[in-house]
Amino acid sequence: MCQGNSPENSFDPRHLVTGDDVGGTLLYQLGHMLLYLINNEYWELAWIIQELLLGGQGVVLIGQTEIPWDRLFQHTRLLCEPDNHLSSIKPEFFAQSPLATIARHRKEGSGFTPLNLPELLSQFGNVRSHDFHDRIYALLGLAKDRDRVTVDYGSTKEDFFFDI
Repeated sequence: MCQGNSPENSFDPRHLVTGDDVGGTLLYQLGHMLLYLINNEYWELAWIIQELLLGGQGVVLIGQTEIPWDRLFQHTRLLCEPDNHLSSIKPEFFAQSPLATIARHRKEGSGFTPLNLPELLSQFGNVRSHDFHDRIYALLGLAKDRDRVTVDYGSTKEDFFFDI
């Protein structure tokens, strides 16, 4: 139990079971923190997407808490389930998040199944990068048809998108 000098600083976990307003407020706050975490633009960075889908084991560090990637993906998939009751936030808000898209593609134990580049672009169309080339090149490692694209960082934006 957390204790403090004022009612705002005290929390008894039993309130989560009894339905006391403090518990409801906490669940509401936790839901919004989770929503913020899984919608963070970090998950839209071009090379991060590839690392998360193809990488082995990794962890997300939140404060001093380490969360293995597979555990984070598992919980993200659970939050997207229509009847999860884990949060006061509607599951579709979680399901539309960048991390949920990654979690859907990285299944437990089976890794990632490569897709065609147009499919990848439809799934990860909001990918972010400092260099416009990387919006495509970072996804090539995930593409079945990667051989049809020649990597050329010297190309102009017009030539690049014409060639793709």
